[in-house]
Amino acid sequence: MKLYKDFNELFSYLPLSALVRGRILCCHGGLSPRLNSIADLKNIRVPFCDPPMNSLEQDLLWADPKYELKGFEFNKLREVSVQFGEDVVVKLCKKLNLDLIVRAHQVMQNGYGFFANRKLVTIFSAPRYLPEMNNRGAVMRISSQMVISFLILNPTDKTSAGAENFTNTFRDDTTCYTCVE
Repeated sequence: MKLYKDFNELFSYLPLSALVRGRILCCHGGLSPRLNSIADLKNIRVPFCDPPMNSLEQDLLWADPKYELKGFEFNKLREVSVQFGEDVVVKLCKKLNLDLIVRAHQVMQNGYGFFANRKLVTIFSAPRYLPEMNNRGAVMRISSQMVISFLILNPTDKTSAGAENFTNTFRDDTTCYTCVE
């Protein structure tokens, strides 16, 4: 139990977002009506264990994109945080001078999926997260030239699991995307 508590304390000090070369915003959940500047992200105080309700911290952890939505609405699916539309992504990228927003937190059948005209990407790195879905996982790479590519993690089963087959579960997605500098 002590180790569990020690890890929870460690996690309470970790940042909720990262900015890659000032152009790519990374977070677990998504966007917030309370996010107006990069300074808002830098001003998040740590440590904390549970994010305050209706806060930037909560949205960075739990918000989700939603097609056919304009603006923000309460996230009824999770019963916490917000959902946001493509218009929010486009406006925030322009306002904060971002090329891309990277998030996780939702299963993607092919390991990753784009939203808002490729201004937001959801990465999910756990293949076969739900056995009935048989989803792939993905890892995103960003080169020093800001070229983005994906490594796809194929799901395994009892016949393909194990150390001898480990490298066979990976494949490069040959599609690359370049962020404008």
